[in-house]
Amino acid sequence: MKLPSSLEISNFIRFNLFNPFFYKDKISSAVDNPEQFKKAIWIAVLLRFMWFFFIGHSDLEIYKYWMIFLKDLPIFSSYNIPTYAEFDVLPLTAIILKIVTSIIELIPNGINIPGFAYTGIRFANLLIEAGCIYLLHKELKNPFITFFLLFNPASILDGYLWGQMDVTYTLLFVLSLVYFLGRKPLLSGLFIGLSIAFKTQTLLFLPLFGLIILIRKENWASFFRLVSVALIITSTLYLPFMLGGKEFWAPVMVSFTAYGRYDFISVNALNIWWGMFAQYDLQFPDNHALVFGLISRRHFALSCFAVVYSLILIKTLKIKLNNENIFRLFSILCFSYFMLLPEMHERYLYPFFIFYVFVLRKDKTWYVLFWLVNAFYAFNLLYGGWLAWSGLRTITFFNISIVASYVIFLVWMYYIFTEMRVLKTSSQLKNQE
Repeated sequence: MKLPSSLEISNFIRFNLFNPFFYKDKISSAVDNPEQFKKAIWIAVLLRFMWFFFIGHSDLEIYKYWMIFLKDLPIFSSYNIPTYAEFDVLPLTAIILKIVTSIIELIPNGINIPGFAYTGIRFANLLIEAGCIYLLHKELKNPFITFFLLFNPASILDGYLWGQMDVTYTLLFVLSLVYFLGRKPLLSGLFIGLSIAFKTQTLLFLPLFGLIILIRKENWASFFRLVSVALIITSTLYLPFMLGGKEFWAPVMVSFTAYGRYDFISVNALNIWWGMFAQYDLQFPDNHALVFGLISRRHFALSCFAVVYSLILIKTLKIKLNNENIFRLFSILCFSYFMLLPEMHERYLYPFFIFYVFVLRKDKTWYVLFWLVNAFYAFNLLYGGWLAWSGLRTITFFNISIVASYVIFLVWMYYIFTEMRVLKTSSQLKNQE
């Protein structure tokens, strides 16, 4: 048997190894064939389950801390947790934490058994993620999207290694968007309401989503159905907590006071502000120092983001709003708010990886960028979750983090340029119609 030459091996690595379309037949077979699909699901579950008993990030300790209070409180009195505990989750997250706590407490003092709280949160992640992926697969019937949702490295790292719940609000919002595009306003309203009641970051999506709804609405009746259901779901989730707490507005205030709690220009997010302002002798770079002696870092960052978001909204009005372009706009938004907003955390880039799956293309740029940004995300989680807090926080790793922040900024600039060029072409086609 003739062995492949070094040139053939090199070409395979360069053009095929990370190219999903090289594996098109295998991916389609794995998803479309019921038996193969079951195997793919079990492999995806195993990749998540292998992290269930890992200690994870210190955020899990905070969840456990809250759950110790929740076990002795009625579910709708969650916001009666003492102020010093800084309970800052939204109502749907509080419900999930209470359910997990109640299940764990079926075992006497289960919440204090090492690892039980961590495992419970990860298991909740798994159930919600699986349900959302199933609904997306059923609605879209797209094997590539299903495959990349099942085996997206960012989902495994964020939801199971780290133990965070960003996967939940992102997929709930994506379901709302997909159902809207499928002309199912009631389901769209249901899932946007759930997403709003789960995580504050959903609010960042609303101006763009609202504009898209106004442009792409089927008719005014469907628009009002979507909005009405979203308001009903959100109110239904908030109101019991408002009535059951000592402070009526506490659940609502959490939605708005989360921003400003970490008063730093970057909270271990290796974005451009980290590269420009981070110092080794400070845990996080200051938010209020002046830029050019004129404006605080925070307001400068907010101004930069406001400009980019405005350009995204203007572009939305000009382009042909097909489904791919809509997901492209949300991908640009997610990458941009990670790069430019102040007080950004390392894991807040996560939604980008979900929206980006929906603009899957055959050209080399797509899969190179997908794996490159995934690698950056993995390093950012490693640095922010462990290296920045442990004895491994050395000047060497700090310098690497600075370099990484400038590299990802250049990647972001290239990404914005290429995607805006695609959208410009779409705008020209719209003008010709």
